[in-house]
Amino acid sequence: MAVPNLCAPICNDGFVVGNETCDDATGNGIGCNANCIGAVAGWNCTAGGPFLASTCAGICGDGL
Repeated sequence: MAVPNLCAPICNDGFVVGNETCDDATGNGIGCNANCIGAVAGWNCTAGGPFLASTCAGICGDGL
């Protein structure tokens, strides 16, 4: 598991820090967006809290 950087957020490291609102550690465009600021369309993500990865799930019935 990655170690959180306390100086600056690193998108896709699995830790929600700084200005990040979503970081699921995947970087694959499924769940959190590429900038770690919000979820990709069709996904609902919870932040998880400081230094915890986001949890994402697809939104059923949205047509995506």
